[in-house]
Amino acid sequence: MLAVFRKDLRIFLRDRSALVFSLLMPILVITVIAEGLFHGDDGLLLLVPVVDQDGGPVAGTFIKLGSISA
Repeated sequence: MLAVFRKDLRIFLRDRSALVFSLLMPILVITVIAEGLFHGDDGLLLLVPVVDQDGGPVAGTFIKLGSISA
């Protein structure tokens, strides 16, 4: 099974267009979908739920940063 994986990986790495396509297309698709879904007239409309059960500094900072931009 390792030999099959190595053979397929070698073939994939030789094809530069497939390599570039497989790296850039997910980034492009995610960007287009995120822009369409979460960008409104008032700016970014992305809602991120935060669970702060321990009252730690990281979640507190994250909540403060989210309330500033809202």
